[in-house]
Amino acid sequence: MLNPENVSNTESDAVECRRKKRKCDPSKWKQNIRKRARQSGEEYVSSRTGLLVPRRRMIMHTCGQCVNRCNEKLTLSQQQDIFPNFWLMSDHTRQRDFICSHVTAKQKKRNRTEKSRRKKHTTISCLPMGRKLRFAKQYFCRR
Repeated sequence: MLNPENVSNTESDAVECRRKKRKCDPSKWKQNIRKRARQSGEEYVSSRTGLLVPRRRMIMHTCGQCVNRCNEKLTLSQQQDIFPNFWLMSDHTRQRDFICSHVTAKQKKRNRTEKSRRKKHTTISCLPMGRKLRFAKQYFCRR
């Protein structure tokens, strides 16, 4: 049988053992550290394979016989300014907004076939010196 003296002692022991719980900090979780590194273009360890994924690098794309003449429009220094700025955003939604702001969709002027389901035509443009320049998709996406 429990007498009142023993009950008070067990309650006081339980109170002494209680500690303040730590607050969760999602910025220190491995998953979120990996996600931030991936979105900012830095190297990270893949969660699926466990291999080290190298950081993003600018790929030099040469537009061969492109009508847009992409290589002549942007200098190398301008390309090197755009590339790190995109990856420094470190937020997927901001990066998508950047891409969407440079892509315009227009209605097609005419259909050459009767059963065409394609309704819009997309163009990719950039504003390096205050003027709107048109680029090929491969040139824009590889940066």
